[in-house]
Amino acid sequence: YCTETLELDVKKDCQWGFELVLPDGNLQLQCPSKDEMSKWMRLVNEALNSQGDDDAAACMVMVTEAELVVAQEGEKCYTDGFIRTLVSFPLSDIREGWILRTDTHMVLVLHVDAMHHWFFFRSEAELDRIAKTLSVYPISLVEIDQHCQEKAMAFLLNQCRPYARFMA
Repeated sequence: YCTETLELDVKKDCQWGFELVLPDGNLQLQCPSKDEMSKWMRLVNEALNSQGDDDAAACMVMVTEAELVVAQEGEKCYTDGFIRTLVSFPLSDIREGWILRTDTHMVLVLHVDAMHHWFFFRSEAELDRIAKTLSVYPISLVEIDQHCQEKAMAFLLNQCRPYARFMA
């Protein structure tokens, strides 16, 4: 589990980034704005410092004819049917994607416009199911070899940095 969050050094790392300190290695995240970064750091810190034992709410990824939607069940979903949309975007906006399988993580990263959306799955079967669903659309999904985990993570993190090379 995460023990703390740290703001990254803009000069050395990236603009509007922060790092989660984890027992098996740190995870750096980048946000599109300073306000967004502050919001995420505040929310992560609140979660770390909360004493509640609330159960996690189930989330789902739905693919319609034109959209990918990530939703979360409301607290009383079984009785009132309330589901909140967390994020959605047109399938046509997905530029490319990467699939990464490690011993502990099943990850799908989608490049949507200027953002990268990271989806972590509980099992290979879940990841395979969404990859199969997306394969009917003109979306390039690249499977990253498990034996190149360090290089793969460096590659993905590099892909998530602002496209400074195109700004010249």
